[in-house]
Amino acid sequence: MRHLFCARPLVNSFKPRPGLPAAERAVVDQRHLPRLRQLEIMLSVGPDRLREVVNQYDSRRRALMSQIQTVVDQFAQAESDVEVMIRIGVEGRRVEGASVRTQLIRCPSCGVTNRVPLGKAECGLTPVCGYCKTRLTVHQSR
Repeated sequence: MRHLFCARPLVNSFKPRPGLPAAERAVVDQRHLPRLRQLEIMLSVGPDRLREVVNQYDSRRRALMSQIQTVVDQFAQAESDVEVMIRIGVEGRRVEGASVRTQLIRCPSCGVTNRVPLGKAECGLTPVCGYCKTRLTVHQSR
């Protein structure tokens, strides 16, 4: 495994190609000094920067997990709501195995016979005539 930290500074460890004249060697050294200093600074602050990146990752992960949990909870609530709706007969289509108790009620205003799911009345919903929209009264049979 490679170590990120150097025991000696990078500036001192830089060696130009052998065979360069001394004048060119000084120019090469001066040209590379700023970059070597930048690299030394990056290596010295590396662990702090790494901790910062890890903390950002953890906070993002926690936020995403919270959002996922919220969606899962909403899905579970929606599933529960659908089960209740099927039980009380709010669902428009027939579901196999689900029996919906209904009562036939004649509208006092127009005389049309309406099929009313009793579950709706038990939940506090007021049934209305499908033709004239007059409120219907449900008679509970025992």
